[in-house]
Amino acid sequence: METENAAVAIGAALKAAREARGLSIVAVSQELRIPPHYLEALEVGNWSRFPAEFYGQGFLRSYARYLGLDAEALVAQRRAMLAAQAPAPFGSGSGSGRGMPPGTMAGAPVLNGRRRGGKPLGGGAGIGVLALLVLFAGGLWLLRHHPPHPLRPPAAGAPVAAYPGGQKTTRRARPVPSPPVTASTAPPVAVVSRSGGPTVMVASPPIRVVVHFVGPCWVQAWSNGQEVDAGTLFQAGQRYAVSGGQSVTMLFGNSGAALVTVNGQTLGSLGPKGAVRTVHFEVGDTALAG
Repeated sequence: METENAAVAIGAALKAAREARGLSIVAVSQELRIPPHYLEALEVGNWSRFPAEFYGQGFLRSYARYLGLDAEALVAQRRAMLAAQAPAPFGSGSGSGRGMPPGTMAGAPVLNGRRRGGKPLGGGAGIGVLALLVLFAGGLWLLRHHPPHPLRPPAAGAPVAAYPGGQKTTRRARPVPSPPVTASTAPPVAVVSRSGGPTVMVASPPIRVVVHFVGPCWVQAWSNGQEVDAGTLFQAGQRYAVSGGQSVTMLFGNSGAALVTVNGQTLGSLGPKGAVRTVHFEVGDTALAG
């Protein structure tokens, strides 16, 4: 119960920060490219909706950082809760099996705050709950007395003007403009760094994304705005392909284990190992990317 209350307190801090900024779940979901039902799960403290613990921690870090909260402190608090649930070492006094349900061994793994025997775990997270409530109360005080500045969408990058080359100091010298970028010199695929995650620009449709996995990775995919995969866990050695006329969006639970190829061009992994990344592939001008 104490662990559940702590998870609810984390969610309450996220919800209070979002509402203080006047943001909706849908608006944040579009900006971070995290499905709205995962953001709702964080706010109500329902971690059972995530396919794995490290996905939830990745979403928590991204959501808290976006709202201006101390993301690392909240993730550390979540990990402290899990540590408080950890069973005693095998053979110790409290974990020797006394008082546990029949058929349950001491040191049995914990799933969703319960041992395999079905009884909820006891205390141990009280100090963590108290610390989180203090953090939450302090955050509310700061939001009331020092309202955060409203978020502004990132300014679209303007193309960089080319400097004339070859100019000399003699009277006859003339500026030599840089050659214009044409379809033949523009790259077919370019990666753009944006606030919601990396975006891959493709010069011409259709878009075909092929992913080779070198480790376990959970994937959710959309083609032209329509969900085509609600969530699949791939293993090392497997391959997955998605196509779209104008856009493809993919959510990687372990981006370092996904090697991406777009329209025949190998990009490799688009994030570190264990990181949750949402990658958007769209048709656009690759010459202006960067």
